[in-house]
Amino acid sequence: LLVWLSTKAGRTRSLISSLVVFVAIYLLLRLYPDETIARSFLSSVAYVFYFMIGIVLASLFARNEGCRLNLSPTQSYICLILGISFMSVKWSSLSFTGADILYGTGGSLIILMTLRLKQLQHLLMTPCLSWLGRVSYSLYLLHNPILLFCVFNLQTYLSFSACLGVFFVTALLASQLSYQYIERPSISLGKYLTARRQIS
Repeated sequence: LLVWLSTKAGRTRSLISSLVVFVAIYLLLRLYPDETIARSFLSSVAYVFYFMIGIVLASLFARNEGCRLNLSPTQSYICLILGISFMSVKWSSLSFTGADILYGTGGSLIILMTLRLKQLQHLLMTPCLSWLGRVSYSLYLLHNPILLFCVFNLQTYLSFSACLGVFFVTALLASQLSYQYIERPSISLGKYLTARRQIS
């Protein structure tokens, strides 16, 4: 619904429409006897912040402004290491939201420094990593249910190492199929809807 609204309206109208939809869904969920569902939905709205970061980074990438940051190569590598550190540390002393902010900051630094450092770009453009990048969203969505299936259904028949091998192979194959038959058609549909809006 939100994608459809964004293709039919401008930025301001899309923002207002999105807020109306979010509020309407929240109020409908409040009618349900179990309040945890409404609270869970409300907490998920916090992730809009990360989508906004993604939109800003995507616009920087489209305008190639990530390469124009006034940083020396040494400073860029320091920022990259800092980003990787933010993503690697388990922030157990912080709240769930606070830890997510640091993870989001770390991820943003990694993306910005990737735009900045040509050597890192060449590394990430190798065929294997390029393919992994293409299927990464499907892998993100599918890895957890596949992992749970392997743990609860195969561990009684196979060793841990064998289960892990089955998990990796199955997750990568499923991600490729999902990318080919779900993601790519969805991307094509999105481009079609966007093109129709620009023409009109």
